[in-house]
Amino acid sequence: MWVVERGDHRSHQGSTPERFLWRGAFSCPPRSSLIGNALGRRSVGHENASILKACPLLRSFTETGLQIIAAIAEPKQVPAGAPLFVEQMIGDSFFVIVEGLVRLTVRGPNGREVDLVTLGPFESLGEAAILRSGPRLCTAIADIPTRVLEIARRDVAALQRTKPQAALKLMIAVVDRLADRTLEATPDLREFVAWKSGAH
Repeated sequence: MWVVERGDHRSHQGSTPERFLWRGAFSCPPRSSLIGNALGRRSVGHENASILKACPLLRSFTETGLQIIAAIAEPKQVPAGAPLFVEQMIGDSFFVIVEGLVRLTVRGPNGREVDLVTLGPFESLGEAAILRSGPRLCTAIADIPTRVLEIARRDVAALQRTKPQAALKLMIAVVDRLADRTLEATPDLREFVAWKSGAH
């Protein structure tokens, strides 16, 4: 709220002659509110960085790197039973679970949903979406009320211009993570592909 000083001493509807309060389009939050908001954002950034530090995907990041990624992480609340994403939907972000449980499912040849795995706090999912635009390979559903951090591909792309080393390190971490998961899942993946194609 701006205080406008009057240069004359004529009264303004009973207000103090030298000053009156100007409201409306020129209103502005008090300085203490602005400082409080800035401190609040900083606190959220530190909290996000602590969560990301516990995520295996980002275990090789320095504190500075974690702060950079935390700055583009968007907190989300997901009600129980709600999807984070759906199979065949075009992916544009990945998630780190803060608290709760997320179940991954796929639709089989008969149209029924089949559970793949349930993920918990500090695990990541949907990482391939920051490398390319393409359909999701499965559906992710919150089993219970769940909090996540969402990191969008567009924000990672923006980091390539402002913080290229952090963006490159994140993409390398995603590639390594996907490679590790592929090796771990190879036997199950072969069985799944055979089942999905109806060759079982």
